[in-house]
Amino acid sequence: METIEQFFARLKKKYNWTDQGKIKQVVSDLRSKEINSVKALKELWEDVKQELPLSIGMERGLEEVLGINELSFDMFHFL
Repeated sequence: METIEQFFARLKKKYNWTDQGKIKQVVSDLRSKEINSVKALKELWEDVKQELPLSIGMERGLEEVLGINELSFDMFHFL
């Protein structure tokens, strides 16, 4: 199971994120909420995303990798 630290390290490389301080703060905030895995993050995303110090690019990247945007699109597509 991929940890939050591993997940953010992977995303940092994928999206060329350079703000290491912001990434560390997000990981710390997630840990304080006992969100230690990608699975937990995906399940609780809607509850925690507003509380995290994310840039718009980071939020979009996270939602893309977590499959959140696809779910939202699918929900609207069938309405």
